[in-house]
Amino acid sequence: MVKIREPYGASGEDGSVGDSVDRTAGFENSVRGPDKPIGDEPDWLAIAKNSFEDSTRFVESSLRWQWERNERAFQNRHPPGSKYLSDGFKHRSKLFRPKTRAMIRQGEASLAASFFSNEDVVSVKPTDDNDPEQKASAAVLKELLQYRMTTPNKRIGIPWFLTVTGAYQDAQKYGVVVSKQWWEFRSVEEIEREPLLDPFTDAEVLDENGEPALTEKPVEKILVDRPRIDLFPIENVRVDRGCNWLDPINTSPFIILIHWMYIHEIEERMEREDTKTGQPEWFKLSRAELKVAGNRQIWDSTRTHREGNREDSKESEIAVDEYFSVAVHENFIRWDGRDYVYYTAGTHAMLSEPKPTEEVYFHSQDGERPIVMGYSLIEAHKNYPSGKPQLVEGLQAEANEIVNLRLDNVKLALNKRYLARRGSQVDLRSLVRNTAGSVTLVSDIEKDVKEMTTKDVTGSSYQEQDRINVDFDDVIGNFSAGTVMTNRRMNETVGGMQMLRGGADMIGEYDLRVFTETWAEPVLRQVIRLEQVYETDEVLLALAGNRAELYQKFGIDQITDELLRHDLTARVNVGLGATDPMQRLQKFDMFADILGKIFGEKLMALLDADEIIAEVGGALGYRDGKRFFKLGNQDPMLLMLQQEMDALQQKLERKELDAEAKVEVARLGSMSRILQQYVENQGGLAEEGMKMVNQLRAERA
Repeated sequence: MVKIREPYGASGEDGSVGDSVDRTAGFENSVRGPDKPIGDEPDWLAIAKNSFEDSTRFVESSLRWQWERNERAFQNRHPPGSKYLSDGFKHRSKLFRPKTRAMIRQGEASLAASFFSNEDVVSVKPTDDNDPEQKASAAVLKELLQYRMTTPNKRIGIPWFLTVTGAYQDAQKYGVVVSKQWWEFRSVEEIEREPLLDPFTDAEVLDENGEPALTEKPVEKILVDRPRIDLFPIENVRVDRGCNWLDPINTSPFIILIHWMYIHEIEERMEREDTKTGQPEWFKLSRAELKVAGNRQIWDSTRTHREGNREDSKESEIAVDEYFSVAVHENFIRWDGRDYVYYTAGTHAMLSEPKPTEEVYFHSQDGERPIVMGYSLIEAHKNYPSGKPQLVEGLQAEANEIVNLRLDNVKLALNKRYLARRGSQVDLRSLVRNTAGSVTLVSDIEKDVKEMTTKDVTGSSYQEQDRINVDFDDVIGNFSAGTVMTNRRMNETVGGMQMLRGGADMIGEYDLRVFTETWAEPVLRQVIRLEQVYETDEVLLALAGNRAELYQKFGIDQITDELLRHDLTARVNVGLGATDPMQRLQKFDMFADILGKIFGEKLMALLDADEIIAEVGGALGYRDGKRFFKLGNQDPMLLMLQQEMDALQQKLERKELDAEAKVEVARLGSMSRILQQYVENQGGLAEEGMKMVNQLRAERA
């Protein structure tokens, strides 16, 4: 039995159509519009415009050129201004060795192996393990997140795999990744027809034709009701250049997020107010004003480099006004010690009235904005650290240079150049074509044409390439076949291979840990708060309660606001050896062996069979290793006791036990029944049950 929770801060039906307001109607009592100064209120549009322009100047002068070089390296394209893009290299070799792309793809593969090796995508723990309500809250919220992040249902699910992989790719390419966590709720009002009942007899009322009379009533149909994690392209985020590198989002006086929206989406927001999430109603703007705001900020060079040779996705010339793209700015501005949020159409016009951030995003706590900026590299005192392509930019250029020179040399050695006397009658087309069996006409065979001999490339170029590969792999923590081939003496032994791989894995796992600590876990903590504040889906809450076995383990049959709103901790289990399944198994085996020697059989009472099965199965490639076991809802320790009792009973039937052992069998059965009753009543094998088990084992020993 699960109680439906009310949305925090909700005061009415979502989807209701409010009265139309003009652009300046909401400023009488709070803020000053562009043409209506009132009292000492700040000019919010001017603040947003000046903040955006100042931060954009910093991006243009200091960051954008490197972002574009990193993006082109990721796409296996030479950087802007490269000699390979000039006319002089039009007919020469200009290969780009895909070392950078391979580096980032290997990082993504390591991420997938670490984050998605088993079904448990996240671990939620209470801050106080001795508080049963906190433990119950953690169990429910873990199941809620687990369901949201693994269900393919777009109405309620989070595409966690795509989101976390895209976030790690951004962090590797640009050095930073930025995401916003919020709750998406959309509904429509539909008319539902049902039989009309007599209020006194509850019998169906018939119409003049003798058919059941129908009555109509409005019903809210929920289209989308889920938490969202939106990744923002780096060029669509503005942060003050002087913010603290330890927490840029919450120490910057302003954060500006650029949302590219169609005009029809903006007009829908102008017609409604989201009462569940507190999003403000937008002011009325004409389509002409929206187009002006869109045209002022239509082109972006970073986006152009990302999209390659395609047409700019935001520069649509479609004749349908509703599909015109507009840059809508979401401005988080700190003023007089308080954080406000409001929307503007570019820097041209206000779209909403400024409101305190905690009144729009109920899950914001202690002034924390609903935004997270994460990294894959740490560079102290830099709020925009380097991306991985920047670390290996010089080595990538040298790798390209060597391979292209060698290819040109090989081509010249195989297809030689010729010297032809000026003014002589030489068939140049035949000479250039150099087709097998062709004839080239000349006037003087001895003097008109002379072959230029090009020596074939030596092994030194390959040796230099191998050394560059090794340097490349050392910087990024990569263990490739080229590394093994170069370190020939070491790779002839198993120990040498492990030494080579160990250092590379350490760097790769360090990068994953940085990403996890700075982005993944802060994002999950905000998603937990979203669930605590906004979750009202009765079916989903009941499902989470059943999966968490609330009644069996904690004796709780209702999920209330007070139960969910405990202070919890979200963790992603990424540690050393996480990217290598065999290392994970070896370390777990060593871990269990050492503890077994120290604690002996006492350790068995403390083990969680479900977690062990999930960990070992995940390392071996089975996302759900529990499906191989018939655990059901029984406690693993109780199953072990039952197995011991069955074995003794079989010996008794074969008359292999004496009378004293028969008494022990009977006692074991009695203890097992008592323990079974205790498990059913208390929902687990607690301290008293463990004492019973240990006492029984000691007597049997």
